[in-house]
Amino acid sequence: MLLPGPAAPLPEAPGLVRITGRFHGDPDILDYSSVFYFNLAFCLLLYAGLFFCAPWISRLYRIPELTPIVRVLGLTIVVSGVKNVQQAYVAKTMQFRRFFFATLGGTVFSAVVGITLAYLGYGVWALVFQQLLNVTVNTAILWLTVGWKPKRMFSWKRLGGLISYGWKLLISQLLDTAYLKLYQFIIGLRYSTADLAFYNRGDQFPNLIMENTSASLDSVLLPVLSSEQDDRVRVREMTRRAVKVSTFVPHAADGGPRRLRGASGALSAD
Repeated sequence: MLLPGPAAPLPEAPGLVRITGRFHGDPDILDYSSVFYFNLAFCLLLYAGLFFCAPWISRLYRIPELTPIVRVLGLTIVVSGVKNVQQAYVAKTMQFRRFFFATLGGTVFSAVVGITLAYLGYGVWALVFQQLLNVTVNTAILWLTVGWKPKRMFSWKRLGGLISYGWKLLISQLLDTAYLKLYQFIIGLRYSTADLAFYNRGDQFPNLIMENTSASLDSVLLPVLSSEQDDRVRVREMTRRAVKVSTFVPHAADGGPRRLRGASGALSAD
């Protein structure tokens, strides 16, 4: 249904930039609304840049079909501009059940549609619509179930205080994303899209345990640390425990059992 070649450039398009609303302290409705409108406007600006850069990306990868793919898939940036503050509100108020059902609904619905389109012969567009629907359905469920909605209010003063805190997280995420995607960029330029697709899959599956563990801890750790930010000793202790758990769980789930079996076998041999 799907060949590895056309699907290879897809990880590059939505991973160009991720903007996430982050809050500290005790934000109110004015804080959330200000960040929501700023975040949405910034994502629209990013999508406009991506839209006009799509032909250049297509020429860079020598794939003419990539221009409409990047433009359609780039809509996930705009949808994320609506969703990110909702996610921040859910994390801040510890309403993780709503986040779970939103993620589950988006994943299941988009998977069914993607598989159906692939079976009907839509090729790479099945993956494009699968990813776009995943974000859209996730956002729609959060918008309908979460109690917070943006109000018609905005404050540059409040926004300035939040930006002074959040830009450091944004730069950190951008550097991390650029580093992780550098190999894909080089492989896509020097080798075929099929090679890039096989590399993506080979890199994705071994990292599933680490990524899921880190994502689960991060979603809980930030609001919990924020609630204890005035107690530095407590924050240091919680951070130390989180690092231990995030290191131990992937190790035990991935390589630990194999190492234990190897060690027991060596002891038995002795």
